[in-house]
Amino acid sequence: MIFHSMTGIASGSASRKRIMVVGGTGVFGVRLCEGLAGQGRFDIVIAGRSEHKALDLIARLLRMDPDCAARFETFDRTQPSPARLSQIAPNIIVDAAGPFQESGYALPEAAIAQQIHYVDLADGREFVAGIAALDRKAKKAGVAVISGASSVPALSHAVLDDLTRRWTRVDKIAVAISPGQRSPRGLSVMRAILSYVGKPVRVFINGAWTEAPGWGLQRVMKFPGTGRRYVSLCETPDLDLLVERYHPRAEALFLAGLELAFLHKWLGRLGGLVRRGWIESLVPYAKPMRFIAGLVERFGTDQGGMVVEATGENRDGPVRARWALAAAGGHGPTVPSLPALAVVLALDEGRLSYAGASACAGFLRLRDITHLMDRKWISITRDEESISVAPLFAIALGDPLSGLPDVTRRIHLVETINVYNGHAEINGPRNPLARLVCRLFGFPVKSTTGPLRVVMERVGDEERWSRMFAGHQMSSVLSRPDPDTSSIVERFGPSRVRMALRVCDAGLDMIPIEVRFGFLKLPRFLWPRISAREDVGRFGRHRFNVTVGLPVAGHLFGYCGELAVSSKPPDRMAGKEAAEDA
Repeated sequence: MIFHSMTGIASGSASRKRIMVVGGTGVFGVRLCEGLAGQGRFDIVIAGRSEHKALDLIARLLRMDPDCAARFETFDRTQPSPARLSQIAPNIIVDAAGPFQESGYALPEAAIAQQIHYVDLADGREFVAGIAALDRKAKKAGVAVISGASSVPALSHAVLDDLTRRWTRVDKIAVAISPGQRSPRGLSVMRAILSYVGKPVRVFINGAWTEAPGWGLQRVMKFPGTGRRYVSLCETPDLDLLVERYHPRAEALFLAGLELAFLHKWLGRLGGLVRRGWIESLVPYAKPMRFIAGLVERFGTDQGGMVVEATGENRDGPVRARWALAAAGGHGPTVPSLPALAVVLALDEGRLSYAGASACAGFLRLRDITHLMDRKWISITRDEESISVAPLFAIALGDPLSGLPDVTRRIHLVETINVYNGHAEINGPRNPLARLVCRLFGFPVKSTTGPLRVVMERVGDEERWSRMFAGHQMSSVLSRPDPDTSSIVERFGPSRVRMALRVCDAGLDMIPIEVRFGFLKLPRFLWPRISAREDVGRFGRHRFNVTVGLPVAGHLFGYCGELAVSSKPPDRMAGKEAAEDA
């Protein structure tokens, strides 16, 4: 077969499948076209609006596969003509254009109408979630419509399927990506990122759905081969799909970051302008921001990375697993194109006989993607470790712990994460000075009654307790258990209180025996007045009653209520129920 096109002439075989890559001259589209040509069995149609950018790419593709019938075709993905698709006659359409945050479903619908398989590299949360609306049409047409065949959700879920395949429970998941500063930046990618910076993003943290600002929840993560980098919350399909497929009990995050710390933080500060309503969106500033990123390019590297972390439990007990990818030599942008290439290969070889419309989660095995990677430039590490730590209360109490009621004992055995639901009655401060103190320390300032969620997480040698009630979160850190005094330290901000744990027939009393503020050890007359008791309430629930006051300020706050504690260790389905209840 001979193809005559505006960009040249190339010969091909009638038995070769024709793949149309929309956005083939973009950052990821170029890598995908090169990957297809490297297989030596596809004819490639580069579809887009600019012929000029396609010239050099077609020359490269023909050098990689002289039999490839590579050509350029003008095509508008927002208004795909059925006649135009019929004329081009592709076997598979791959949309690598974007930004998908602003896209409709005109192209996949047109593909279904022409009975053409459709694959995209979408990272838009709503776009990927909405693709399922085309499922009935795709099934009737007998074609596959697969969205998100990229780093997320395709690669991230292939990794997690592999990491957690023998697990009985998943507690926390975090997926993070950090490209090198010298990596090419497509304008559509810039617009996609800026579309959610500073905007409220729905996310599953502390065992419940809540909202956090886009590019918020900033933290530092270690990327093997690239070092420690800042990452922040991004709005991607994984925020939904990680919860739907793995049912984590406590958290599911997707994070991304810029290599240069000052640039990452600067973007976060700009997001603050959006949060305050001073500007509506950062999307209109995509071009100047792209220009600024280019100016500081020399201060960064061409090394990018991806990390997938999970904490949970297998048949042997609590476990933590980590998978990391490091890409050097500017090969980072190749990674997002590989899942789409893997899907095309699976469709071509008949290994994927799916008909319907779905996100690309669970379609690919990890090796389907990793065997396409150039290991000269892309390295992968994986580690898994058992979490074998003694709970802090077990260290502090020793044998007396066994004398507690079963419910009271189990709630304090924190090896990884414990998540509990219940209700509480909050008694807030009663005077202006007490209210001021409560605001400074993050204590509740209003009296109310309502649902309560408590998350206890083991982090190193400490336990972080977060209590969520009535839209308020109160957090503290427990550490330094002392078996000699049967005590433990609880920290609220700069204040640290060592509490003696006294086991009684009814439950557990906690009594302050030392108080510090910063480095100062306070005399007894300045100690807070704390009363804390835990025992068993109605229907075998864990019951608590805590009051806190201060000299001069008087009553600060108090809370009492009950938590439901399962009689058996939670499993993956229990996590699913918790997520659905939230």
